[in-house]
Amino acid sequence: MPKWLMLMWAIVIIFCLFALIWFMLGTTANFQRDIDLITTFLWVTVWTPTLLILVATLFILSKGRNPIWIVHVLWMVLIIILSVVLFRNVNTSGWLTENISRDSLKVTEDMKYEYRIELINIFQKNSHTRLYVKEVETEEEKTIPIDFPTNQIHVLYFEQDKQINWVYLKPATAPDSYILRTTEELRIPELKYEINIAEGSSKKIE
Repeated sequence: MPKWLMLMWAIVIIFCLFALIWFMLGTTANFQRDIDLITTFLWVTVWTPTLLILVATLFILSKGRNPIWIVHVLWMVLIIILSVVLFRNVNTSGWLTENISRDSLKVTEDMKYEYRIELINIFQKNSHTRLYVKEVETEEEKTIPIDFPTNQIHVLYFEQDKQINWVYLKPATAPDSYILRTTEELRIPELKYEINIAEGSSKKIE
């Protein structure tokens, strides 16, 4: 086999391997989420055939067989097309970028802060929660991590043009202290946290 053809095959094989790995990591968010129905369809109809074709290609090339050049070109084009399909269907949300679900922005009763809860990468193993607050007077923004049982949330409902209230934040007696309560809209048992905005801390109240 000519050296130029061997070089082309090396490039195509590396490109295909990268596409297979990238699709595997991307669709599972680096193994942090389960695959859905559409992704399962792509695994069966695209990823698996691509892998089998790649294995068959490596086997044929290792045997030193050298068909006419047009066969090489058509086979390379097939592998490249399948690899491109894999690349185009990778979802990096929840892996390379955060997948954020938020409720509506509200204002505390003392009119000091705007706030909302943010569920990060919900329905994944790496999910977590934070409280977004913005001081009305200075417009200073802050996020406060909250030890939230996101694994108890199984579904989120959204209605267009409707206020979403997953939590309420109310002033407590201590300075800069607030009480955060979850609502029925999250469809989990009520949770309560003490939030210290100045310190950026939260503590669950039993």
